[in-house]
Amino acid sequence: MHAMPSISLLGQSLWVRCLLGLTAIVCSRSTVQGQSPKGWSVKAESASAVVLQGETQVARFGHADGPKPILWPLIGPGHWLATRQWPMSDGTAGEKQDHPHHRSLWMTHGAVNGVDFWSESPGHGSIGTTSLSTKQDPQGAWCQIDSTHDWLAPSGKRVLTETRTMRFSGGDLATVIDLDIRLLASDGPVEFGDTKEGSFGIRVAEWMKVDAKLGGKITSSRGKIDGDAWGLPAEWVDYTGDHQGERVGIAILCHPSGYRAPGRWHVRTYGLFAHNPFGRKDFPEVEGESREGGATLPAAETMLLAYRVILHRGEASLSLLPKWYEDYASMKKTLLPQPAP
Repeated sequence: MHAMPSISLLGQSLWVRCLLGLTAIVCSRSTVQGQSPKGWSVKAESASAVVLQGETQVARFGHADGPKPILWPLIGPGHWLATRQWPMSDGTAGEKQDHPHHRSLWMTHGAVNGVDFWSESPGHGSIGTTSLSTKQDPQGAWCQIDSTHDWLAPSGKRVLTETRTMRFSGGDLATVIDLDIRLLASDGPVEFGDTKEGSFGIRVAEWMKVDAKLGGKITSSRGKIDGDAWGLPAEWVDYTGDHQGERVGIAILCHPSGYRAPGRWHVRTYGLFAHNPFGRKDFPEVEGESREGGATLPAAETMLLAYRVILHRGEASLSLLPKWYEDYASMKKTLLPQPAP
């Protein structure tokens, strides 16, 4: 296990602020205590939406010339680019141009009624946006994007309908993104295949990945580090790195009410950071757990996947994340009934 960064690395003042300020971010979904007064707002722009904290852009949600909706760019507190910039742009110096389907932050799966939505190989599926709306707290404590999406086979036939809610909050020390993803079998039963290629994913910035050997580290809630975390269950996983002398990270928390939580983690030392509730056969065997994965969603029924993504300053894996998860897990998530369109 790697040693935690010294207080001298982060600066004693910043470290204390992290301990106090970051603990507060999980006290409420829509308010953040002890943080910057900068307000959250969101602006809809045609088929996309831009999220702002004060005057600073934090994220944009849209297709970015790709086959699925993504959050890109995604900017952490302190103004660091949290995800790889390629293939949405020419990229930054030293970025490895592999896996072109790893587009910043996304939701797909590798086998849905036999259609590959994960890759962008010939014959892949696509996800179109059918509606997008925004709302924000009058006091600026949070903002939200609500959207619906059709998952389409190469023929254009709809496979399922997705409803997504993304709520942004936080301050100068952490950005919190709550994602509730509801998958509706709008056009008949849906079969999610048992494959490692899925499902809710982030491709971390090149300097953060473990393989860059610049301080990157993967830590899971069950004590697995770096490559040992791959394919195993965990309530949360934290991917951290050093950026311009400061320790920062991206944590994904899996809500216990989500389908088959905690699921497996398709998290790699080369920078892929994904949670997969459907895959098992490609991952390591876990005692007491069936080797059979996949899932069937009956016609007109809905499945919930729920995540909290935290872009944080300071080391969090050992000290703060257990409390973050406890607070997030206590939030009630409702699987709203949705009639098939």
